[in-house]
Amino acid sequence: TWKIGCTTFQQHEARAYCNSMNMEPVSLDSPAKQDAFNRLIAQDAQRYFWTGGIVDHGNKVVNWANSRATPVPFSASAHWSHTGGAGLPQPDNRAAGENPPHPETCLGILNNFYADGIKWHDVACHHKKPTCVSPGLGR
Repeated sequence: TWKIGCTTFQQHEARAYCNSMNMEPVSLDSPAKQDAFNRLIAQDAQRYFWTGGIVDHGNKVVNWANSRATPVPFSASAHWSHTGGAGLPQPDNRAAGENPPHPETCLGILNNFYADGIKWHDVACHHKKPTCVSPGLGR
């Protein structure tokens, strides 16, 4: 959506935007999709964006807004960052400990935001980011 000037979605707004076009936020449920998507992001030098990932800290898995997508266990993706806002490896659910608490249950992709390359970060869903809708990658 950054290509058309839509850059300020909270995660639920990003999902609604995608649904308004009968689509869903991108699901990166395989290594091939993850790698292909990272190449696109590098090409555009986009700093960050929402995916359709729903981070389940209790079960250590990322589920997807697209119910047909395969959940990804935390240990099955090489794309998690080694750092974040607290300097801890991702996912760290850091904002859940803030006052007020904001559980980091949304999956954002950050492009070198912490000098770490294009990486997955668990993010509190109220942050504003563009999103990516791509039937070729997400379905």
